Order: sequence, then C-alpha cells, then structure tokens
Amino acid sequence: MDSGETEVVAELRVRSPSVATRDDFSVRVQRSGRIADVKAAIERAHEAAPPARDMRIIWKGRILDDDARVACIYEDARAAAADIQTLHFVLSTLPPSVQQGAKSIAGS
Repeated sequence: MDSGETEVVAELRVRSPSVATRDDFSVRVQRSGRIADVKAAIERAHEAAPPARDMRIIWKGRILDDDARVACIYEDARAAAADIQTLHFVLSTLPPSVQQGAKSIAGS
C-alpha cells in the first residue's frame, strides 16, 4: 500500500453463545487484516480474555480460517452495504475464568 492510501477499518459486532458475555461488543480491525487479527482483538476486548488459539469465528454459518482476510466478509453484496457485520465466536475449551462465570450464571 502506498502512503497516499487510507487503510479501511471494519467494525465487527461480536456475539458468543458459548462464553458468558454480558452484551454484544465490537472490535475494530483493518479490512486487509486476517481473521487471526479479529481473534486477537476479541481476546483483548472480552472481559474473560479467552485465548485466541481456542476461538472459532463464525460468519453466516461458516467457520472462517485464521488466514482468511476480513475483507472476505464484505464481498457479499448485502454485507458490503452494512456498516457493521456480526460475527459469533465459540471456544473449543473454556478458560477457567469463563468456566467459573458459567457456573455462577447457571447457579443463579
């Protein structure tokens, strides 16, 4: 990219059916970035700091590979028209802090 170009940032809404999360939250990443960058942003933004290595990112029912570009989400015509896309993340294993939170929610 030459210095005259502006990097396009994607704002992604994140939901998780497998991790106790109070509300949906958003992360911002470069559209030219990879899904691995999205996972790292989620790890930093989520209160339980779930490990990126254990995350699976799902968009429109498809698991996205770590090496896939964020821009692939916006190739769909309807997605390109939307400002914010919604992704889901699930964990293959729950970290101890998340397991504790899930137990306390279940016990409530």
